[in-house]
Amino acid sequence: MPLIAPAHPHTVWVTKWVDYSTKYGLGYLLSDQSAGVFFNDSTKIVVEQKGNCFYYYERKAISQTEK
Repeated sequence: MPLIAPAHPHTVWVTKWVDYSTKYGLGYLLSDQSAGVFFNDSTKIVVEQKGNCFYYYERKAISQTEK
């Protein structure tokens, strides 16, 4: 069966995911082979498809007491 090309060439979708949200968070693999995790503390990590670059996103403080 041939693969069907997406309508838009830059369309990316989730191909696999794992839900450990009761303990750690939610991990995912995208169709472009990049991956990431949303951690329960609201931080995020994303790795590009070739694995050369990691991006870590700290959670945003919503009040002065959280800084």
